[in-house]
Amino acid sequence: MFIDSHCHLDRLDLKPYENDFACLMQHIRAEQIEHLLCISIDLEHYSAMRELVANYDDISITVGVHPNEHEGHEPTVEELIELAKWTERFWVDGKRLHGTEIVAEFEKTTLDELDLMREGS
Repeated sequence: MFIDSHCHLDRLDLKPYENDFACLMQHIRAEQIEHLLCISIDLEHYSAMRELVANYDDISITVGVHPNEHEGHEPTVEELIELAKWTERFWVDGKRLHGTEIVAEFEKTTLDELDLMREGS
């Protein structure tokens, strides 16, 4: 059993797969990849990514912003918490993954780092 722990399925060129996401998934499964974690790089494309993989129980998704993405909307912690709540409410694995707790920890860590930066200046 293989798990792809970091992919961007919504960013792939589907031409080699007849422009068909289902065809891509058939190829992935033929390679014995049993689960994929599709990583969100920005909030502008998150909804489309979620819709793309909605019918696939073997694909999990993340919500967030890739650190190398400098264009687009910079989400607030409140926006990330709302998206995490959505995930916990409507996605079968959402509660198990504790998204709101992860965002809260992110907020705490970020604020602590900012305080350290102020102290160092």
